[in-house]
Amino acid sequence: MGRISLELVPRTPEELRSNLELVKEKIKGVDLINIPDLLRLETRSWQGAAIAQDYYPAVMPHIRAIDVNLAEPLAMRPELRQSGITEVMEQAFGKYAEFAEAVNAEMKAHPEKYNYQAANAIEALADQYDEVTVKAFKAAQEAKSFSEAVDATKDAVSSGWMQTFDILFGNYEEAKTFWSGLAEQFWDIFAGGMGGRNSWLKKAFNGGMDQLLDDTALGDVGDAFTNQLRRSLIANGKLTEQQIEDAGSFQKALENAGVTADDLYERVQLSLEGYEENAKLSDAELAAEGVSREGLNKTIEAYRKMAEAIQNGEVSLDSYAAKMGRMSGREHFFNGILNILKGINSVLGPIRDGFDEVFHTDGGPLYSLLEGFDNLTSKLVLNEGTMESLTKLFTAWAQRVSG
Repeated sequence: MGRISLELVPRTPEELRSNLELVKEKIKGVDLINIPDLLRLETRSWQGAAIAQDYYPAVMPHIRAIDVNLAEPLAMRPELRQSGITEVMEQAFGKYAEFAEAVNAEMKAHPEKYNYQAANAIEALADQYDEVTVKAFKAAQEAKSFSEAVDATKDAVSSGWMQTFDILFGNYEEAKTFWSGLAEQFWDIFAGGMGGRNSWLKKAFNGGMDQLLDDTALGDVGDAFTNQLRRSLIANGKLTEQQIEDAGSFQKALENAGVTADDLYERVQLSLEGYEENAKLSDAELAAEGVSREGLNKTIEAYRKMAEAIQNGEVSLDSYAAKMGRMSGREHFFNGILNILKGINSVLGPIRDGFDEVFHTDGGPLYSLLEGFDNLTSKLVLNEGTMESLTKLFTAWAQRVSG
């Protein structure tokens, strides 16, 4: 016989405890408590699970893909361990691991089939797995920074164009002067004036939300404030989860949300009031909620600094709200690069196709061309007799000029 589970929404810790007590008293035979994760609520599923553990030994919080980064430990790991739900989490990610192994196996066995891109293998295998598994895996594959984007292309580059460059230039020992000179040129181009340049670029490239976090005390509580603002805008009807998903990110969705300075100020004030109220709890009560006194005090200090900066005019929320409502400079930059690459590809496509038709043989025609190139350039080198005659000529000319 299967387990009987009951889902309880964690609207507030107090309401959740009240519902758990009611269920414990009135409903017999419940084996498992399910806690959903709704971004419009302050209490996350794993925090609710920690509370439910006081009433039932088996609890299952819902974990969203956006809260999972496979390259790092789970952020909610302390709460999960406290709730004793390791076995449930392993089952939840079983399909994920299975899908990851399948994609990896396909890429190793047939890299050319998928044009050396894991995204193509993911799409090919997606219909064999549930939607949640596929979406979670796709989210984990998305590069979140320039370095991750570079890492994500290493396999394709090493399998494709890096082989081409090795053939053309050889390895380091064969062309050390070239590579050393290349490194020096790149250093001269990119290393100078880093501090001022990066500060200037942030103002132009970052979106309004990133600039708000970079410029103000909210940067110390960036994730918390972002999640709280997200829930506030959803609760106020300015955004929906579907709109955020369609936009691709919360920051992109802000462009059409009509965020105002009042929205931002209200969120700062409500968050500060909420954290100050939590500060009235004892250390034991905070620990039960998975919160440390030191961490709470730092959070309160950050919100107080922000509130003071707004009130004395140091921070203009109108400016940040306006920037949130427009496309970031970075997105304009990306669009420009993609437009250029599309244009280049439209020109190179026919050239590449023609090259493949003519030269996609055993390399003989290309070897003959290289041999001819070598012979032609070798004739540019003067023989010893000609060099001796030129030396005498320029010596006599120099003597006349100097006399």
